[in-house]
Amino acid sequence: MGQSLKKLSKNGAPKIEVKNEVNEKDLKHNKEICLKPLSALEAYRFIQGRKFRLAPNVALTLPSDNEEALRFNDSIKLLKNIFDSDYSAPVTKLLTCGGARVLEIGTAGGSWLNEISIKFPMSIFLGMDVSTIFNLDCLPENCAFLEHNYHDGIPFPDDRLNIKNIQVVERPLSLSRRNAMTGDQMIGEQNLLLKTVEAYRVIMKVAIGCTDEEYDKLKRDIAMEVENIHMYIKCIKTFGQK
Repeated sequence: MGQSLKKLSKNGAPKIEVKNEVNEKDLKHNKEICLKPLSALEAYRFIQGRKFRLAPNVALTLPSDNEEALRFNDSIKLLKNIFDSDYSAPVTKLLTCGGARVLEIGTAGGSWLNEISIKFPMSIFLGMDVSTIFNLDCLPENCAFLEHNYHDGIPFPDDRLNIKNIQVVERPLSLSRRNAMTGDQMIGEQNLLLKTVEAYRVIMKVAIGCTDEEYDKLKRDIAMEVENIHMYIKCIKTFGQK
């Protein structure tokens, strides 16, 4: 698969990305900006210093910019360390022998898509997301990316019937210094938590009508709780077999 396949539109034509910078002041308007049909010039909008991809049927949530790409890729690395693998399903032999076709829904920063396609060059990998926030030129030749709003439906035949042997794997992730992990690892995971809180700043301000000062206090309170309370989150993977 050549470079020309790295980024495709839904109908196979080259995708043209157009940015539109707008200073948003009205929080009520921010709530409604993704509820109407969008032209190409309205595809992206800057709101309170962060870039967002606007699309019909998609609520305004996480930004679509370089900062979010880095945060997302850090979270992928964390999950890989927690589960000690890029995936949990028993598909190593299939991916190694070649001929497998893998679809990743929600590519975001592109870290998993890039690494897994390099690891298994005999199989084909396709990433799909509503926006492109990573460098497509870094993708290997056995990999492509489709910019598509998956809330409008996945543009491929439905071949997900008769899923069996469904398994759920859970791993706890402690954020407390009381845990036995090294200090550097703990600091990294705490920083990722605070980066995630920051990523939701715009949507949380719109949703609950708080100020930046109130949100900054919320972040400080979370950081304090992480230091003083045995805080942990539960990471879950679900997979099955056809």
